[in-house]
Amino acid sequence: ASKNGCLGETVPVGENRSTNAFMFSLWNKDNLPAFKSSILEVNKATFSGASYGAVFGSGTISSGIDLFITRHPPTQNCYANLGHAYKLPEGYKKGTDKAGALLAGSSGFTPSEIEVFYQVKN
Repeated sequence: ASKNGCLGETVPVGENRSTNAFMFSLWNKDNLPAFKSSILEVNKATFSGASYGAVFGSGTISSGIDLFITRHPPTQNCYANLGHAYKLPEGYKKGTDKAGALLAGSSGFTPSEIEVFYQVKN
């Protein structure tokens, strides 16, 4: 969370593919109401690798990753560029500066806080 946005996501643990994954924004720099961004590319819900932090989408920062949280967020920039594997709100276009800045105020950012949530199945 920061003054520029509060965002999040959910995806099953350990999976790269998910039909239920989504990202969300509670507040953002464009003052949109809270929104949920559904998965568009079910085979690209997450990307995992030993040297990465949390990666949502698949590819490179400019051509496929919707949200990248580094392994060391206080010392390395994180990136947001919604619209590749996850749906953009109406009025936003994939690959634009406006879409890149929506979640965190700019496409490159340093989070002030990270919270992790998981779904418990009964």
